[in-house]
Amino acid sequence: MRSTPFTPRLPAWVGQWASRCSPAPPPEVTDSLVAFQFTSIHRQIPTLHLAALINIVLVDYVLWHQHVPLRYYGWTAAVALFSLCRMVMWHRRRAAGTDPAALIRFLRGTNIAATGSVALVSLFSAVSYASGGLDFPLLIPISLALGTFSIAHCLAPLRFASIAALLVGIVPTAAVMFASGDFMAMVLAVSMTSVALLKIGFLRDYHRQMIAMLALHHRVETLANADTLTGLANRRAACEAIETALAHAETRGESVTVALVDLDGFKGINDTHGHHVGDALLRIVGERLTAHAGPCALVGRLGGDEFVLMLREEPGGLSVDARLTWVIARLCQPARIEELTLPVSGSLGFASSPADGRDLDTLLRAADEALYAAKRSGKGRALGQEAVRRQAA
Repeated sequence: MRSTPFTPRLPAWVGQWASRCSPAPPPEVTDSLVAFQFTSIHRQIPTLHLAALINIVLVDYVLWHQHVPLRYYGWTAAVALFSLCRMVMWHRRRAAGTDPAALIRFLRGTNIAATGSVALVSLFSAVSYASGGLDFPLLIPISLALGTFSIAHCLAPLRFASIAALLVGIVPTAAVMFASGDFMAMVLAVSMTSVALLKIGFLRDYHRQMIAMLALHHRVETLANADTLTGLANRRAACEAIETALAHAETRGESVTVALVDLDGFKGINDTHGHHVGDALLRIVGERLTAHAGPCALVGRLGGDEFVLMLREEPGGLSVDARLTWVIARLCQPARIEELTLPVSGSLGFASSPADGRDLDTLLRAADEALYAAKRSGKGRALGQEAVRRQAA
């Protein structure tokens, strides 16, 4: 199941506005987006929390030095402890090899933690400035603004968290400062707000560029790994996937089956009805193989009218022989193309590791031998290397 990046529940009008400002990513890049978001902020978040700790300590020291009662700022120790815990968690978290669902949960925590902590500090900043009594009344607002801009920059890949941090971190304090009537405070409030608006525009453009980059990467990867006619894995991608599966099966003591499928009489269809009909038939064959090989099988096109399948053993399920016999039986059904009803026939040969070989080249040669034995036996059937050996004996 494809993962979905964390999106908080918002009122309908807010959601519509957000969609226009920054459209949702295409479904095919959502997993890549989650991984990119996590990787982008993985190294920055611990440093950001460390900076937050330092700023909290400095502000608390100034308040203590001015003899402000501890009850007014003592609660910031909880924020400092929370930042310390999050810093340790992010430092210990590994970005590579993590399930997208787990990354989404962690990113959700980052959204909530960032917005909540900035909101608390922003409220404290607004209240402390409005109450007066400090020798340096702009110290906390300026410190908050610098921290908020830093947080928004580090969280730029997380659109909601970065924009929310700017809004809750800047707007309340800036409003209180502007309402105070103090000229310097009003100028600073306008400056803070204008920079926040510019930053939001930057974040919107950054998010669009990020999605465009991931979509382009996905397209390039698809073109590199997919057969342009059928959409199946091409020869390179299929061979790499089979080699990876063989390596894993070797360590677990499991079996992997490689099957080759070749259409019977395909050249005659091309010569009689044209290449456009032949191409349509190849697409139908790819769809049938994918539909009937099983959800865990790999289906690829090696070229021409030759396809490759990879199946893993299913404990308690049908034997590989029975599964591939079913596949070839479903494949060999008439196909309707334009106004034509064409017969479809194919032969299949397969070999399994480790009995017929432990590497890809050996298995492909064994499957190819079984394929031509199936053609000699009358076509339209599946034949394994074990049956070939029995026939030879």
